[in-house]
Amino acid sequence: MQTEVRVPPHEPELAPSAAPPRRWRRRVVAIVLILASLTLVVGAVFVANYDPVCGNCGGVGGVQGPGAKDLGSYTSPRGESFNAYSVDLVPGKQFSFWFTLTNPDHLPVTITHIGAAPQPYDTFRVARVQIQSANLGNAPLTAFRPFALSGPYKDFVNVLVTMQMRRCLSSGGYTEFGSIPVSFKVLGVPRHTDVYLLSTIRLVGTSAVPCNH
Repeated sequence: MQTEVRVPPHEPELAPSAAPPRRWRRRVVAIVLILASLTLVVGAVFVANYDPVCGNCGGVGGVQGPGAKDLGSYTSPRGESFNAYSVDLVPGKQFSFWFTLTNPDHLPVTITHIGAAPQPYDTFRVARVQIQSANLGNAPLTAFRPFALSGPYKDFVNVLVTMQMRRCLSSGGYTEFGSIPVSFKVLGVPRHTDVYLLSTIRLVGTSAVPCNH
């Protein structure tokens, strides 16, 4: 007796289809865009927090003007040394103070402005700013203009800020400061910081100056 065995028809195996050429290109483009975006974000965060401008890294200091008094040298709780000064607060009078700007980091910056924008009820405000290269001996003072600070510690620029007192304080009252706003650019991006001085300056109301407010 003959047995018939039926064999199912054999279907040829198809080779796995290769991914369309455009698919891997899209993946590469997507990866490149993601990496570029991450680089931009990291760069933006870095620039937004980059603050190398230093005013208490050495250099000149001091206060001059009518009624200015040197109160001596002191050391802060953090171990930083500074000089204290007092100035009799007389509306209309001026006083000046020195400090030096430098850049301890490697990325260069450009100083674009020194001092805060005037406000209607300022007790004192910036009347003028003058600069002097500390890298050149006996360099003359000139009116402020934007200048570069390359680093680390390659450029030192002395700054003389003259303040005009505008409002009085009653006898015994005082206001003091030890920093000044500075605007600068890094990689073309505008930034602002408060530069700390080597001096603390106290403006003191006196009985010789009547004050009705």
